[in-house]
Amino acid sequence: VIMDVSMPIMDGVSLVEALKKERYPISRIIVHSSTLDVARVRKLAQLNVEHFFVKPADPVPFLARVQELAGVEVR
Repeated sequence: VIMDVSMPIMDGVSLVEALKKERYPISRIIVHSSTLDVARVRKLAQLNVEHFFVKPADPVPFLARVQELAGVEVR
């Protein structure tokens, strides 16, 4: 899952909690957001979010991390 933490209906932390604790505990999540404050990052880290990228993210490391988490080998 690649997601922002600022969403109109449910905030990102609540969504991660729902995914990790209730429905899909093995889901891998990358947060890509322009609003990553320290408290939010700590909470998401406690929920085992795999990576955080601040917008605008450099596409090379972003894609490399997505490929790594998806188990895709880049040649």
